[in-house]
Amino acid sequence: MSTPEDTHLDNLENGENELSDSSSSSIEPVRDEDVPRYFDERNNRLYHSHPHSPYPLPVDTPEQERLTVNHNVLKRLIGANHRGPVDTVLTSNPDHRRNVLDLCTGNGKWVLEMAGQFRDAQFIGVDIGISLLDEVARLLRPGGLLLSVEWSKQLSFHPDSNLDIEEHAPATFHFFDTVNHILADTHGVSLDSADIQLLVTNSAHFLNVTTEQIYVPVGIWHENDVLTTIGSSFRAGQKKLAVSFKQMLLDSGMSAEEVDALITDFTEEMHSVEGLVMVAHITHAERA
Repeated sequence: MSTPEDTHLDNLENGENELSDSSSSSIEPVRDEDVPRYFDERNNRLYHSHPHSPYPLPVDTPEQERLTVNHNVLKRLIGANHRGPVDTVLTSNPDHRRNVLDLCTGNGKWVLEMAGQFRDAQFIGVDIGISLLDEVARLLRPGGLLLSVEWSKQLSFHPDSNLDIEEHAPATFHFFDTVNHILADTHGVSLDSADIQLLVTNSAHFLNVTTEQIYVPVGIWHENDVLTTIGSSFRAGQKKLAVSFKQMLLDSGMSAEEVDALITDFTEEMHSVEGLVMVAHITHAERA
């Protein structure tokens, strides 16, 4: 998926007074009569109703479950909710409140868990955002921490296998290639997760840039029992992702038969081809 998944900004500078007014969590439910203002129902799936929203996927329960799978899988692989010097940056300071802004917060699971872990910091989650580096740099005070977690645009094989995805998993390649072209041409979403690492590294706004790639197995092919369990869960999440893209594929002009074949071939190939992975790109850097 090429849309930004999670970008976290710690130690906000501008607007700090407004962010520090309250120490309690705040959730405002949407009333039944207000649902049409925010959501559209299409083919029994719920979508954002804003006409200019770049997010093409549903926002209903199956999609929230998929996001939770991604969150839990990555957390289990790295053993925490974060990488980098987060514990140091969010150390409690009675003279200075720590503030965290989570951009593209998704279903909010990360920000809620982090808020429970760092109770003296204030966390704010904002969805449907673009993590533009200039704006990120404006928000962060010098020394503030940028933590970015992005998923690759395409499944692949682990680099050690030296296998080409287009040759050895053609249905998988075709599915993501089709989806990514539609995202770029129709929704203006074309940023590769690896590009964010380069942008941060080459930016004069950031120092001490650290990058890492986490390889998440897709399927039950791994010899390690823990990774087999993770791979099974993540494959189920990828099936949900494929179905969630169905409406976008139909809207692009593909026939229902073409869409069903694209999704079916992809999901069946995930069961028959061993060694598939999804890469999570993690970048953290210090505001200069």
